Amino acid sequence: MRKLSVGSISLAMWALLACALSTLASAQSNLNRKSAADKTAIVQRYYWYEELLASANSEDVIAMQTDNFVNIGVDDSKLNREQSDAMVRISADSVHRVHGANVRINQLAIHGDHAIATVTQYFDTDRKDETGAIRRVTSNIVMRHLWTRTENGWQIQRSRTLRAEINVDGHVVRI
Repeated sequence: MRKLSVGSISLAMWALLACALSTLASAQSNLNRKSAADKTAIVQRYYWYEELLASANSEDVIAMQTDNFVNIGVDDSKLNREQSDAMVRISADSVHRVHGANVRINQLAIHGDHAIATVTQYFDTDRKDETGAIRRVTSNIVMRHLWTRTENGWQIQRSRTLRAEINVDGHVVRI
């Protein structure tokens, strides 16, 4: 049996450490690629969302949400999925004409199968009010979305309105 010297043990330790560091670097690289792909997927979902807003397509907007979706208003009021779906449909049905729609992603962080995004949504429309009159409505809303990876891809599980600026025919509306 061969005796190991202190030098050969430390050389073996260095080789083991180098192998471990190489494995960690490879795993981090894979994680970074996955995170980049996830960010790209969510950004693409926002581009699609922007198109849906411009076309007032309520059913596809609803499909972007998980079954346990919760919408939290600026006043901390909560709507469950069913209530939120009804609100989205009513809102889309009231759109007479879309002048502009834009979603700007302010922040986006991926954490495994969840992501948190802060976005500013701008919407400029002509809408029918309850009397049938056409009103010019603009909104500039800052929201935080919790995204969850599902079997249907990334979906929004929770939406919280942080700030909302609404104008109707040029007049500020308090909500």
